[in-house]
Order: sequence, then structure tokens, then C-alpha cells
Amino acid sequence: MVPMSILRLLPQYFFLGGLDGMAYESIERFFKDQEIPPSLKPYMIDSAIGVFGVGKIGNVLLSYVVDKITERENNLGWFAGTINSSRLDNYYWFLATLTAINFLWYIFVAIRYPPKNRENRSSWLSCCTGKKLLTPCLF
Repeated sequence: MVPMSILRLLPQYFFLGGLDGMAYESIERFFKDQEIPPSLKPYMIDSAIGVFGVGKIGNVLLSYVVDKITERENNLGWFAGTINSSRLDNYYWFLATLTAINFLWYIFVAIRYPPKNRENRSSWLSCCTGKKLLTPCLF
């Protein structure tokens, strides 16, 4: 066992913080780009925040369940009292697998629910890249 400092986990928290900010904007855009009745438009931002809240509660429950299951298999579990006796590598592999499944789900949803204004999206992309797009972009 190699002694490890808690500071080695610090870069991931900066990375996750940045991704969290981008995710809020992305889900807000997703909800705004969908064809919904005008009476429901004011509630879309609140719905986005609610989705993130449910996700955070699910994250806490997932950590608890993983800890209880792995404690039964071996007495220490993946989350032990110290970082040196924990098996965080197994937990991160588990999270990487869930992230891959989530990415596949994202691709399915992105294909299933395209933006309603492809023309505006295409002109926005041509403005950002400085190139004239001949065909509308899928994203």
C-alpha cells in the first residue's frame, strides 16, 4: 500500500465543479429548445434544477449502497476510515462504467429530441467558426 495524500483528490473536484456549471447550462438549453406550451415555459428552469437535485440525492444513495454492499463482501469495504485503506480505485471504475452508460443514454436522447430551430443553430455555429456551413449541423 502506497501512502496517499488527500490532496491527490483535489484536481477531480475542480474538474467536477467545472462540469457541474456546464451541465446546468446544457440542461437549461435542452428544456428551452423543446416544443412546450407557453404556460409551462416559466417552470423549465425549476425543472432543470429539480433534475440536478434528484441526481445529487441519487449520488449520495449510490455511495451508501456501494459502501454497504462492499462491506458485506470484505470487512473493510471500498470506503474505509482512511484514504490509504480505502479502495477508491474500484469505486472510480464503477463510476466510469456508470458514466459510459449515461453517455450512451445522452446520445439516444440527443438523437431523439433534436433542437427545434436548426437554422438558428447552424448560423450560430457558422458565426463561431467563421466558416459558412453548407448543410445544417446535427448538433
